[in-house]
Amino acid sequence: MQAIRSRLARSGLVARLFATLLFGAFIYLGANGISDAAAILVNPVASTSLLPISAESAQTRAVALMAINLVIVLSGAAAILGVWQRTRLLYGWVVVALMYAALGGYQIASALMEFHRPEFAVTGLAYVALAAAAWSFGRRFTRSAADKVRAGRG
Repeated sequence: MQAIRSRLARSGLVARLFATLLFGAFIYLGANGISDAAAILVNPVASTSLLPISAESAQTRAVALMAINLVIVLSGAAAILGVWQRTRLLYGWVVVALMYAALGGYQIASALMEFHRPEFAVTGLAYVALAAAAWSFGRRFTRSAADKVRAGRG
């Protein structure tokens, strides 16, 4: 059993599976954000009943959120591909983390300045936490991958 554990640890299989699950979750959340933004584009009046903004502002906001979430989905897919191919695509985690930070900052700013509702800023804080998770895990995984390459095992 110990031999199997050490072999798995050397191959990095567990770390790659965890990275796949983590960035797969980021892809899922981004795709969900895209579908939510598409629903607002189709029917902006539904969001104006929930938020104190005009239909045009809701559509502009939906386009911005859709663009950010699309970048998150594509970068997350690139990161997963890079994990398994052991290529520079792995650095898609940087874009995922930066986009989640931008999304969180946008949500916080719009909650405080546009809607004047501080309780809506909690969503932005959740996105900032996702950015921190992507950044932390991405740095740790790329460091361990770089160490393996320097040691001649990657």
